Order: sequence, then C-alpha cells, then structure tokens
Amino acid sequence: LVANITCPAQTRPASLAYVNVGATTNTATVTPAPVTSIPTIPINSTAGVTGYTYNCTFTGVGSAAVNVSLGGVKNSNAPVVSGSTIALSQGQGNIFSSQALVNLIKAKYSTATSFSLTVSTLNFNAINATPASKNGLTTAQTSPIQPLSASAVITVPSTAPTTPLADITFTAGASGSTALLSLGSAAGSLTVYNSANTAVATVAFSCPALSPAVPIFPFDIL
Repeated sequence: LVANITCPAQTRPASLAYVNVGATTNTATVTPAPVTSIPTIPINSTAGVTGYTYNCTFTGVGSAAVNVSLGGVKNSNAPVVSGSTIALSQGQGNIFSSQALVNLIKAKYSTATSFSLTVSTLNFNAINATPASKNGLTTAQTSPIQPLSASAVITVPSTAPTTPLADITFTAGASGSTALLSLGSAAGSLTVYNSANTAVATVAFSCPALSPAVPIFPFDIL
C-alpha cells in the first residue's frame, strides 16, 4: 500500500528565530549558540513546553503579570482505557521575573536587593478525568536566593532537569471521551532580602487559573 501524503503550509507562520537586518549585506551563516542537548523523544510519546501568563497577587504589595513555562512528557500516545492512570511525567517549569514585578517589590521594600520564591501549590486541572484538580507538588519548592532583577528565572523544581517533578497522575474518565490536563492555580510565598542577605519581608502570593484553560496534553479514552 502506497499513500501519497501532502502537508499544506500553516495558516499562520511560526517563528523559529529572528535576525536584525541592517544596511550592510552579509551572507554568513547564522548558527544559534548551543543552549542544551536535546534528548531523543521515544517513538509514540510526546514532549512539549507551553508558555503561560498568570496575573498574580502579592499580599500587601500588589498584582503583576508573571510569565511561566511548563514542560512535560506524555509517555504514550496510545488511547487509554477508562479507569486507567494518565500522567504528566518529567514535569518542570520556569518562572520569569519582569521589570514590572521588580518595580512593584522595590516600591514596597526599597532596600530589597535579592529574593527567593517558595511555591507550595501548583495545581493541575483535568477534564474527563479525576480528580478535577490536583497539586502537582508533593512538597513545597523553594528557590535559591538570587538578585532581584528583571532577568531572574526560577526553576521548579530547582533540581530540574536532572530531577524533575514526580509524575502527576489522574484517572481516565468515561469511554469515548478525551481527557485534557491543564495548568491550574498556583500559590506560595516571596521572601525579599537586603544587601546584607537579611530577610526584609515574606509575603504570600496567589495566581488564579487561566480562563479559558490551556490544555497541556490530551488523552483519548477507549
């Protein structure tokens, strides 16, 4: 059996990189600097990274947009049986600082020069699976202290990618449906420090789930 397969262009372009173009012609090859090794993804599995923007409230400080990326693996693309376990595996994420967030903190704590973040709740929500929501963190994750800057990045867990999060598991729902997992609400605390590395304050933060939800992986249920 021979099948002829054609794949039309996407309806909108996807940017893989960008180059600033000036007045001087240059035909030299542009090679991105290596960031990290890319592992081989086993056949019939899926790995992906998704970006989100939360609107988080820091108690007594204010609210700011917080950008988050989440990566994980779906170990098998095969349909699952109703009542069986589905999972997001090898989960890990990054929380990105911003100038707006730095300004918010400095306006409240003028002596703040560094910070650490503790994430105690990182909920994952499920459609057509149970439970409907589950905290993906078995223990609170606290970052190392780092300079308070717009370029700061917090990795959750801090041991990733060597040691990612434990599998986040759900039970597949009714036959003939599709289970969808999405990132839900988050909460924890922010500690700011002065130049002597003395804690100035610790404030709670909360970030409601995105609406509408943005699915991470689908699971077809037999």
